[in-house]
Amino acid sequence: MISLPASDTSGASPNLPNSQADDVEVGGTRGREALDRLRNVVGRVESSWRPASAEEGFEIVRRRLFQPLGNQAFKDRDVVARAFADFYRTQQAEFPPECRESEYEQRIKAA
Repeated sequence: MISLPASDTSGASPNLPNSQADDVEVGGTRGREALDRLRNVVGRVESSWRPASAEEGFEIVRRRLFQPLGNQAFKDRDVVARAFADFYRTQQAEFPPECRESEYEQRIKAA
């Protein structure tokens, strides 16, 4: 198993501020040479993996920890999610702006 730096900008100009940080991350000139060689070898046989997104994380935890919901449980969940969404909207000064968006209620249901 191998992990290559995702923030590497191999083609970046050496005069850009973040290309110096990239050099530090990959170990300078020799590190970049080694990284290029590794990418060449790994690129032939790689099986890329990316971590789950926040929404996927809700689904993973829900499936592993809880039994499937029945019809009544879905209705109860929707009532609770709506109550929270309404509360966030009426108390706008107390919560971040994204809590007032309709997508946030959907996230509550998914969680």
